[in-house]
Amino acid sequence: MLGDGFAIGTTISDNSSILFWGLLIFNLIIYAIVLTNNREYFRTLFSTVVFNRYLLYNSQEVMKMENIRSRLLSFTYFTSLAACALRFISGDDLSIVLAALVLLGGTLLKFSVMWGLGFISKTKDGIIEHQLNHQIYFQTSSLLLSVVLIFTFALDNEQSFIVLWVILGILILGLVIREIQSLIRAVTAKVSVLYIILYLCTLEIVPLLVILRVFTSNEAVLS
Repeated sequence: MLGDGFAIGTTISDNSSILFWGLLIFNLIIYAIVLTNNREYFRTLFSTVVFNRYLLYNSQEVMKMENIRSRLLSFTYFTSLAACALRFISGDDLSIVLAALVLLGGTLLKFSVMWGLGFISKTKDGIIEHQLNHQIYFQTSSLLLSVVLIFTFALDNEQSFIVLWVILGILILGLVIREIQSLIRAVTAKVSVLYIILYLCTLEIVPLLVILRVFTSNEAVLS
């Protein structure tokens, strides 16, 4: 089963160093490409997190998130998660990469279902905004995770364990902000409460429970 034998809280193994740094170097290359093409991208990205009312304008006019460069930047969220797993989880490298790919596939499936809900509920605009908020979350989380992961190698094991909780805090905080912002937009767009509950249960809560189950299988414990 995916996740068997994982133990959270360990440090990166020598065998994983090449893959770990390879993923981070890939991220840095994507960041450089995006920054070279649009010097205002990252400033606008973080300002959109704070001032979410400018989401549509910033995403479509300034950052142009339909562009392949922006989509690659969103993809670095998953490579960042894989690098994070390599840094803190003891397990087979292939299983970790496979888990990241499964998460990516699940996200693409989630987006497809979201489009279906938008078509059924006739709230396409609200769905587009929610997807844009997902991409904002992916990109900001990727940047923060990459920076934190690079500096973990200057820390000892105990300090690295603290960093692990900081990383989890970043992910959870970003997730909460994303959902609150999207919920506010859904209510403003007069999306049915029934559809909101259906979405939260099927596409947010259940997948989160599955992920937690995977990483606690076989009694994976904090060291």
